[in-house]
Amino acid sequence: AITFRHLKEYDRAIGFYKKSIALARDTKSSNSLGLGLMNLATVYVNKRQTEKLDTLYHESIDNFKKSGNFNYLAMAYHNYGNYLLIVKKYDNAEENLKKALDLRKRYSTRSMVISTLSVLGHLMLEQHKLKDAEAYLLRANDVLKNGKEKMSPRISGELNLNLKRLYFSKKNYKKAYEYQQKEMETAQKIYDESEKVNALKIQAEYELEKRDNQINAEREIHRHKQISIFSIAGVIFLVLVLFLFTL
Repeated sequence: AITFRHLKEYDRAIGFYKKSIALARDTKSSNSLGLGLMNLATVYVNKRQTEKLDTLYHESIDNFKKSGNFNYLAMAYHNYGNYLLIVKKYDNAEENLKKALDLRKRYSTRSMVISTLSVLGHLMLEQHKLKDAEAYLLRANDVLKNGKEKMSPRISGELNLNLKRLYFSKKNYKKAYEYQQKEMETAQKIYDESEKVNALKIQAEYELEKRDNQINAEREIHRHKQISIFSIAGVIFLVLVLFLFTL
């Protein structure tokens, strides 16, 4: 399911996520169920199918609370807040993103903290709250500068994009240009990642084709075996019939 989601084969991903969710319900695994529901919701967001998304996110959050996995709980709050930002439910988005930030500061990596701060900055920009937006985005930038861990180009790229938008809105074109240059640098890295995803897609299609060919070959062998068995049975039957008539 994760592979097909990254390949943007959303319908195939949905099928596997639903199987995962069914298994998690059967085994009563709150953690697995929460992950399946959260990831299924993410796919529906990508497909722009928003029906019942609130229910999926709420159930996902409830299951992470049961499992006590605060890292995943933070991710669920973050993803839900990001979705609420997309559909312009700004108050609810802020509430969930702040919950995510509080948990991520305690349980997650620096990159996850940066991601949530960046989305909060984006949320403030959408509401034209430039002072609040700048506070969140500069906090994110400080965490980025002070960290030693390898940063995802998508996270740093999103931060640079939001900083560019911020300073363009404030008519500070020098800083806007500075962050635009940084955004362009990360864009190349994202392009390289996309090429890797395309390579993965080709490999996945090849593996699926190989599997289908193997299944078809095994079916053909099985069919020939059945034909051989029926042929032998037919010959035996004819021999018995001839034997009975000659008595």
